[in-house]
Amino acid sequence: MFDMDVNVGKTDQIFRVVGGILLGALSINALIDTCVPDIYSPIFGAIALIFLATGFSRKCPVNKLLDRSTVEE
Repeated sequence: MFDMDVNVGKTDQIFRVVGGILLGALSINALIDTCVPDIYSPIFGAIALIFLATGFSRKCPVNKLLDRSTVEE
């Protein structure tokens, strides 16, 4: 089930990692400050973890389901 080929390219990887860091920071900030309602903190946190996991592993199950790859040849 977890035997996937790399299907996330370098540019996509950078966007995922940076987006994950930004969403993680927004999630923490939602708990500390009142920039967004507290209810959104776990949502932002979960999406941040998904972005970071797929960015660092360079394997995305959604890309696999859609038979898509952003790896530059």
